[in-house]
Amino acid sequence: RQRQMCIRDSDYATWEAWLADPRIVHIFVSNLDEKQNSTKVSPIPVGMNPRESYTARFLHSSVDDHLKQRRYSPIMDRPLKVRYCNRIRPPNMTKGAGRWKRRPGEYNIRLLAQHACETAWKEWCGPGSTPCGTSYLDEISKYPFVLCARGGGLQDGNPQAWSALLAGSIPIIQRFPGDSIYDGLPVVLLDDLPSDQLTPANLRRWRATFAPAFEGDRRRAVLETLTADHWWGKITRAWTQNGTRPWVARDKDDEATSSDMQWEMVDATGMTMKKWEKKRLKILRY
Repeated sequence: RQRQMCIRDSDYATWEAWLADPRIVHIFVSNLDEKQNSTKVSPIPVGMNPRESYTARFLHSSVDDHLKQRRYSPIMDRPLKVRYCNRIRPPNMTKGAGRWKRRPGEYNIRLLAQHACETAWKEWCGPGSTPCGTSYLDEISKYPFVLCARGGGLQDGNPQAWSALLAGSIPIIQRFPGDSIYDGLPVVLLDDLPSDQLTPANLRRWRATFAPAFEGDRRRAVLETLTADHWWGKITRAWTQNGTRPWVARDKDDEATSSDMQWEMVDATGMTMKKWEKKRLKILRY
């Protein structure tokens, strides 16, 4: 029986075993922390925080609803500035302290980005806290760019990147092993943060390059990538490509049978494809 896997965490020895196992035809993984040469590995995003009220509202609406309800000023009409609003939690704080202690580099990145916004970039970078809920989207939508520094986890750069796209802004993130999840999207990828590439001239050039992605059908296409259906489609298409028949939901543990093999899609905990589909929601979320 051959399998596709959807995973989030694993130890290195287990990961190597999965890569070498011929029964596993493809692996979809979030929090990918190392570049892979294997064609059987694809990164998938963790997504936005479903506990945020603006996410919860989008969670129960369609792309069409969002386009009708949330209208933002054209990106070319906004002042050429960057909004930086990442939280900075000291490693010695109680809540969330573990992740920051494990990854002090990310904590330093956020501190350095904050310092740059307050000094060298102060003419065109606005640091500071933001309101909650839909007011957060309203705030970041005033800016053509949102600087998204990585936090205490490996996340897709930062869940703020997806929120920025939802608000019609261009995320600026640091490259990471799974950054191919942003292929085709209006996202600025930099090798380092802070970066000397962050200049008014480059901001002007990036805005002009990506502005068409926030209009008409291309805007709709960007919003579609914020839905679980988009990423679920990637998984099911890979299922079809790796097998001999399309996947069909079944009452039992989703076994699609061909003339010479059985296919089963599972995650690392053994959750089968049918259970995954029951859990999926409209919004890309963690």
